[in-house]
Amino acid sequence: MGVLGGLILKPTEQPIMSFRTDKNGIFDPLLATGSGTLKWVIDGITHVTDSPSVELIGDTVDVEVYANGIPEGTTVIPNFIGQNIIGTLDFSHFVTVSSFRVEINPGLTELIFSSSGNTSSVFFAYSCNLTGNLDLSGLVINGNFRVDSNLNLTGITFSPSGNTNSAFFFLNSCNLTGNLDLSGWTLSGTVRLQSNLNLTGITFSLSGNTAVSFNAASCNLTGTLDLSSWTFGGDFGVGINDLLTAITLPSITTGLFLFSARGCALALATVDGIYSMLNTYFSTNTPIKDLDVETQDGTIASPTGGAANTDIVNLDTVVYPATAFDFTFSIN
Repeated sequence: MGVLGGLILKPTEQPIMSFRTDKNGIFDPLLATGSGTLKWVIDGITHVTDSPSVELIGDTVDVEVYANGIPEGTTVIPNFIGQNIIGTLDFSHFVTVSSFRVEINPGLTELIFSSSGNTSSVFFAYSCNLTGNLDLSGLVINGNFRVDSNLNLTGITFSPSGNTNSAFFFLNSCNLTGNLDLSGWTLSGTVRLQSNLNLTGITFSLSGNTAVSFNAASCNLTGTLDLSSWTFGGDFGVGINDLLTAITLPSITTGLFLFSARGCALALATVDGIYSMLNTYFSTNTPIKDLDVETQDGTIASPTGGAANTDIVNLDTVVYPATAFDFTFSIN
């Protein structure tokens, strides 16, 4: 505060969030605080509400959000789906809880959170333009996660522990670069990491990961991929990683119907290990689906004995003929 001519001057209130939008239609974002009411200034016009509803015509306009007396650290549930946000959404005044929805904002380049205490049962920020590294270290996620289709997103820093997903985890079709650290996650359901052309490695937690569908194809995975903490049923794919030379193999279930490592550089020990794992498991666990195994193309090794490999022969002539299901394989 300052003094001028005997008058006490209050400092000008600063916005807690500033961005732009070029929405053509109803602009109706939501910051549900459950405590007080925020003030929005949209194209110079003030709206005192947690969820403005304003007709816009597609011009780029400035948006500012003011605390309006709501204290720092207040919990908030944001919903900015398809609001044509341009620039940064800064949630650091709040503690985000429950559902976090900011997807389908092709001009959204950055998300900022407070340093701790944030939780999310749904975290969706897909089909935006998130750029560089997304820092989620202060946010624990216990629900479905989608940050796919952010072509300029090069990395994510997650909370080091406590993250789980319920049905799906999508980080495909970004520009993830180097190693992706998922050691703070226990993953399940459908996992999509494919089409990250600069992704060279993935670190998983040490136990408890399960998937009915797993795809890390068409990346740049290099050296050894450790999947020892995983159990896979359904479909599994790590194809088109031409520098991937070894896999520390997972556990599997009777629901497995596709194991694809085509177009990699897997060495003989891994290729033999794949067919040995499958033969050992399905010889004592009756298959419930057809099984297709792809270990062809690229520089991937041919299994010992080629098509006469003893594990392949047993799967092809003994194990699967005793069921109503088919076994097919492709090798170099």
